[in-house]
Amino acid sequence: MYLTMNRFKVVPAEAQAFEGMWRGRDSHLKQVPGFVSFAMMKGPERADHILYASHTVWKDQASFKAWTT
Repeated sequence: MYLTMNRFKVVPAEAQAFEGMWRGRDSHLKQVPGFVSFAMMKGPERADHILYASHTVWKDQASFKAWTT
């Protein structure tokens, strides 16, 4: 298994649009060889931003690298 992560700092006024973009995106990941799962998590809220983290799980590092090239 190979896990990748991204973090996003989103200003509070844009949080709803950010979440909507991720929910409504046209993703083809389920058809990519080696892809296992995707998750978006909402983290701590601060006065100037909300922290989000996404992670994808892949069968192995080679599958992830093949997708990125």
